[in-house]
Amino acid sequence: MNKKGFSSLLLLILLSFGLASCNPKTPSENSEDGDRTTYSVDAYGNYYNNCLSWTNGEDLKSKLSTAINTGFVAKKYDGVWNVNQAGDQAFDNLDMIDQLYSEDDILKTRTKGSGDQLGWDREHVMPKTLIVGSNPSTSSPGPLTDFHNLFAAWTTGNNSRGNKNLGNVETPTGTIGDNKYTDTVFEPSNSDDKGKTSRAIFYMATMYSNLYLREELCGTGDKCHGNLSNLLEWNLNPVTREEYQHNTAVLAYQFNRNPYIDYPELADYVFGSKQNESGELKYIEPTILKLEIASAEVNNHAVKDGVYEFLVGETFSKSTSLKVVEVNKNFTVGKTLSADEFTVSGVEDNETFSTSGTKEVSVYINSSHQTITYPINITVDPVAQMSWNHTFTTANFSGASGVTNSTTLSGVEWTELRTNASATYTANDKTRGVQVGSASASIGTLTLTSVDEFSLASKNLIKEIAFEGSVASNTLATIAFKVDGVLIEQMTLEPNTSGFNTYIATLDTAMSGVVTIEISGIQKALYCYRIGIEVQ
Repeated sequence: MNKKGFSSLLLLILLSFGLASCNPKTPSENSEDGDRTTYSVDAYGNYYNNCLSWTNGEDLKSKLSTAINTGFVAKKYDGVWNVNQAGDQAFDNLDMIDQLYSEDDILKTRTKGSGDQLGWDREHVMPKTLIVGSNPSTSSPGPLTDFHNLFAAWTTGNNSRGNKNLGNVETPTGTIGDNKYTDTVFEPSNSDDKGKTSRAIFYMATMYSNLYLREELCGTGDKCHGNLSNLLEWNLNPVTREEYQHNTAVLAYQFNRNPYIDYPELADYVFGSKQNESGELKYIEPTILKLEIASAEVNNHAVKDGVYEFLVGETFSKSTSLKVVEVNKNFTVGKTLSADEFTVSGVEDNETFSTSGTKEVSVYINSSHQTITYPINITVDPVAQMSWNHTFTTANFSGASGVTNSTTLSGVEWTELRTNASATYTANDKTRGVQVGSASASIGTLTLTSVDEFSLASKNLIKEIAFEGSVASNTLATIAFKVDGVLIEQMTLEPNTSGFNTYIATLDTAMSGVVTIEISGIQKALYCYRIGIEVQ
């Protein structure tokens, strides 16, 4: 999806606090002061009250530093992804992230922190090694954990940039995506990226007194960033709604703003051609006024709560596979459109997928004539394709806990043992499978064993064994797959609050025997969805 310009409670808090209530007052109407337009100086409440006038650039920089350090709380970086999930949310798809260095958006949930090596990362716009030198650490709050310097970024582009100074590249030695670089300089292709990165660097050189900007390139440990004239040029690219959204989401997390997003023109006074000039804030147009952030009028439409992964045999429906909502200028989400208020192309409404692959869904909103595109992925259900599979029901766990029970699973006889005799709770969960045990009484260990050597239609050489399920939030368990008591593979069973995880053990050499699936270390509830076996 081309770049244009919360699924959790914490994200909703960040959005509601950061994007709505962080602007205490609506900007006043503009007025004329002689031949100059004046603007309200209380656009951001009293945040910049100490910056109403200045004698020169150094004076303004000192006053801005005081403003943005007042109330600031340095926060941790490690494991914190929700600030960027809120702040870098895509313009027209509330499930997606707007990635630095890429024209393509990506699902919020696909973070590098989740183990997805192709997921999005958090880019230090002013590189860590330029700030502190070799072996930078983000374990303690400080300049390296300041989220005004951290943007969601395309991992491949982020890695290619490394610690190169940002700037214009006339003769590139390489390209990544549409970006170009040399051994020392990296130039983003997108003008919005240039604007937001320049203003992030201006912030860092104002927030931290030991950091500075210069024209010459900076290296490891120099505590600076080079190409100042390029950054000032990039600052001419206007602030987008996405960049403003980032500013206010970071405010909600660490309690300070980026003044160069709120007033881009101030960069000229602090770092550019107006350094020797005095000035007054009332003559600087605030971004909140330019973007009409205080308005509750509809700004655009966006996709929300979309389904992006389908299995062969599943059906896409515009009524259930996505929502289209109004997004107001103040970032609040308005009404949800009915299915007859938009059309889809790239897939058919109520299309049942027969083959795997990727499709691009285009959503056309009738009233605004806006088109939103996003990809969906269709894959084959590996367990459904196995020679034998069984979807669990509560009846499969109707026997007593603490003893070995007999149970028939899709025509095959098995034994089932839950070690904790007091863990008797079972219930059907429509998305995760059968819940076995609870937070107050976990089953401890679940052992499922085929009564006889597993065979199906005269085939008895086992090639794969699968289990689909999960454990309760904030817990882990261990799942072991065995044939005739021989351990084939052991894995970690993880939580999944919206569905189930798939675990498949593959035998290097197919063999016959009794199949055992043993799940141990269960601390709370276990969710059992399905098992499968491939024989040949």
